[in-house]
Amino acid sequence: ALGGGAVLVVCHTDRNGQTRIISARKATPKERRKYNEAFKNTAF
Repeated sequence: ALGGGAVLVVCHTDRNGQTRIISARKATPKERRKYNEAFKNTAF
């Protein structure tokens, strides 16, 4: 993950202008690879 943090998968909904988290979990190795591939060329 960027900055050495954990990669999480978060499911959320927007209700009445507020974001509500339905669930959150640690990403699987496959999900972490996809995340890192998507952002490896992104400058922050």
